[in-house]
Amino acid sequence: MKIGNIKLRSRVFAAPMAGIMDLSMRILATEFGAGLVFTELISAEGIVRGQQRTTRYITCHPDEMPLGVQIFGKNPHTMAPAAEKAQNLGASLIDINMGCPVKKVARQGAGASLMKDPDLAKTIIAEVRRAVTIPVTVKIRAGWDESSINFVEVGKMIEDAGADAVTLHPRVATDFLSGMANWERIGELARALSIPVIGSGDIQSYSEALERLEESGAEFVMIGRAVMGKPWIFMPEWEPRTDEILSVIKRHIGLLTLQYGEVNAVPIIRRHVSYYIKAKRGAVETRRKLMEMKDINEIVRHVQEYISG
Repeated sequence: MKIGNIKLRSRVFAAPMAGIMDLSMRILATEFGAGLVFTELISAEGIVRGQQRTTRYITCHPDEMPLGVQIFGKNPHTMAPAAEKAQNLGASLIDINMGCPVKKVARQGAGASLMKDPDLAKTIIAEVRRAVTIPVTVKIRAGWDESSINFVEVGKMIEDAGADAVTLHPRVATDFLSGMANWERIGELARALSIPVIGSGDIQSYSEALERLEESGAEFVMIGRAVMGKPWIFMPEWEPRTDEILSVIKRHIGLLTLQYGEVNAVPIIRRHVSYYIKAKRGAVETRRKLMEMKDINEIVRHVQEYISG
């Protein structure tokens, strides 16, 4: 199990998600067996300019390795030095985002907008490939919209440009996350390319991840939203007991506190704890109380009483 020269212990990865897959979640996902984790989407312009608020995302903590640093931008002469800087900071892999449909990214001509300009995208990938010695992967969508589905064409271009793997989220950009992910498209891309294809979209469990691998022929898969409140999802056939869930929550709170500091961690802790208790009896009222709490110890006591009760 390799991408480029990186040996991976699992074929199931943790997908990059803004506001979710921060350092604490990446460490937990790695501890529970994720084969690869990624930073949140990072602006190449911000990296090159040395903006502290941007470069702080390139953590490269020993407990989250191997780490893919995901960058976005539309300027090849910015993307390449940004990738080189990320490599110098300790990144295991560079992931070029060509799949983000969010307006503030796409309206810059970056993210999923690059699906509409394969020539520019190829130049970016080739420049990044020349700039770094670590593996380079690219994340794409099926196309910009249903009238311009071009993932196979773009996938072949990415392979020709020297990338080591392609991740396909099989919705089009204009769909965002609506509807069902079409995994037949992932299988089609896997058959068309000789480099590994990483499938992404709507996976809800480890067993489903294995099924998708088998059915699609993809080399790897990513789990996205289903990891929220369940970082143990990368553990095969493990259903945690109540005391084990509480232990994971406390571990997560500790990591968040170390990462953000006690004051800044509180709102982030409240959000993550809400994911852990979602869909449980009395969760709505418990979340409401959590949102009013401003002390970490109070949050821990409240969660412990709720989980244990």
